[in-house]
Amino acid sequence: MKFAGQVRRALGWARKQPEPVPQRRVMRDFFIEIDTRCNARCFYCDTGNKSRAPHRKSMEVETFARVIDHALAIGVADQTTRFYLFDRGEPTLHPDLSAILRILDARGLRSSISTNCALVPKLDKDVSLRLMDKLVLSMPGFSQASYDRIHRLPFEKVLANIERMLKEFADLGYVGETILSLHVYRFNEHELKPAADFCRSLGIVYAPYYAYFNDAKMQWAFARGTLDAATLARADDELCLDKLRHQLAQSPPDYHCPQWENIAINERGDLLLCCGAPRVGDTYDPGFLLGSFLDMSAEDIARAKTPGSVCRDCNANGISYLCNNIIRPEALLRGEL
Repeated sequence: MKFAGQVRRALGWARKQPEPVPQRRVMRDFFIEIDTRCNARCFYCDTGNKSRAPHRKSMEVETFARVIDHALAIGVADQTTRFYLFDRGEPTLHPDLSAILRILDARGLRSSISTNCALVPKLDKDVSLRLMDKLVLSMPGFSQASYDRIHRLPFEKVLANIERMLKEFADLGYVGETILSLHVYRFNEHELKPAADFCRSLGIVYAPYYAYFNDAKMQWAFARGTLDAATLARADDELCLDKLRHQLAQSPPDYHCPQWENIAINERGDLLLCCGAPRVGDTYDPGFLLGSFLDMSAEDIARAKTPGSVCRDCNANGISYLCNNIIRPEALLRGEL
């Protein structure tokens, strides 16, 4: 059932597309995939479900430094930019995360990481986290039963790692905002309250949201009504598909996707159209791999990231709106958690 497209055609939206919006020269958000690997095995993520298994590697520290310095030199980043040290991979797996963080600190740049907390990164004692202003803890529920269905990691160890990480990061100067991003599924809604209590006990911001397809090919197929029967049956059992369908249909015809004003870099230093670029191994879907970032000027980047047919298709199906406007549980919005 191609519900998103049908709704748009019924409302006369199908032919309306947003006009290109002038690029920000200095980007607010800058995503760098420092490691393509992950130690979780999430079925709905294109890293966890092994669709990127042919190419799993860490970004070279030298490449990272060159990307940062080039971004500053051409004026697409400055001290107001936040550098996210992840896209789809697990940043704590990088073999020299300390060097990555030193590069940012030496240049006075803000950073953020998102982690599944399967391990606590071994950071050198001289590393400063004074400019890391956001730490996101990603959890698929708040019980071993939920972890067995999604991340497939030891739940109690994850909890212990969170407490240890917060202490060790604080010892290195971290005073930023820590957020627990709990993925809400049909099978774990009863775990919202225990997770909220855990956050209160540690002074963590609680930000649960309804899980969606973090595998771009799955998401596009779902929005178009072409998802294979087996995957759809599993998703119908685990994801709140009614909420996802509703959100897809709510996308305004002139929605301005924030990815047009962000930068996403893969582990080789290539510029991507967005942080949701569909990829298998070293191969991206057409229109998503834009070239070597190190060879581009600010003007080249602006031209490369001008919304094209890929963006129009993404907007027309409501995908960009869904992925950039996640759905919070009603209990959270009512202040009950």
